[in-house]
Amino acid sequence: MNFSKILLTSALVVLASPVMAQDAPKSDFTKDVAAQSSGKYTIDGRHTSVIWKVMHMGASNYTARFDKVDAELNFDAKDPTKSTLKVTIPTSSVNTGLSDFDKEIGSEFLGGGDITFVSTSIKKTDSDEGKVTGNLTMNGVTK
Repeated sequence: MNFSKILLTSALVVLASPVMAQDAPKSDFTKDVAAQSSGKYTIDGRHTSVIWKVMHMGASNYTARFDKVDAELNFDAKDPTKSTLKVTIPTSSVNTGLSDFDKEIGSEFLGGGDITFVSTSIKKTDSDEGKVTGNLTMNGVTK
């Protein structure tokens, strides 16, 4: 199973989840990056989960989710490339619908602890789009 590819994709999906500003003043939603407020934004964990799937023996896709995820974006509106992003997913929050299997996946396949994604660079690719590059760590391995 290529969990790192699945989780990296999932971490990026997290970015589209609802966020709550902590240090930044409220602003109306707009795609205009310069119109956004600088500050620390955190994900709304009550409305977020990371869903993933893997091919099972070439026959079907097996789908599961992580019920807990924490993400923090330190956003610099004047220069978004100076922004940082960190996503943390506790492996103990894996949810397959089968509690014994959850424990097995969380500890044996994912090594327990947390899965983290930490940005190393953020590049602007268009007026309202960008690319986040970073390090994904799981099972003690960072890629």
